[in-house]
Amino acid sequence: MKNSLNFKSKKRKAQAWSLDFIVGLVIFAAAIIFYFIYSGDVFNYPEADLDELRVEASSISSALMTPGYPPGWNSSNVIRIGISEDGSRISWAKLQNLNEIALNYSRMKYLLKVRNDFQITITDDNSSIIFSAGLNKSSKLETNSERIVLLNNSPCKLQVRTFKV
Repeated sequence: MKNSLNFKSKKRKAQAWSLDFIVGLVIFAAAIIFYFIYSGDVFNYPEADLDELRVEASSISSALMTPGYPPGWNSSNVIRIGISEDGSRISWAKLQNLNEIALNYSRMKYLLKVRNDFQITITDDNSSIIFSAGLNKSSKLETNSERIVLLNNSPCKLQVRTFKV
């Protein structure tokens, strides 16, 4: 008789644990659902927006590594921005011209033919900034394009960040 009472008692403990587990699981699931619903716009951006940003970052980087147009352009006659003479070496004179254009962000954006915001940075091998232009804002949706270039025969990193605010 004593054994049968113990058996019933153990059954109830297992059922109580099972009920506690289910309640805990429901609370945990509700917390996860709440997090993903209210965590922000990170999950709401379509892949097409990211693709557009990637294409624009690559486009800016590629455009910068051309000679630009007209040949020997300056800030007053530029039609297409380019700061390289041969696709890998940056011309210091053209970089100075780009610095003048960078004072007018909307003009620079127009000349680069992009819709989204961007930031262009050139750093040396010590990560010291040599050149920076564009907007420096934080964003939930952004992409980067990086390439190694030469400036005065020294390796530098050209980074283009495109983003949506």
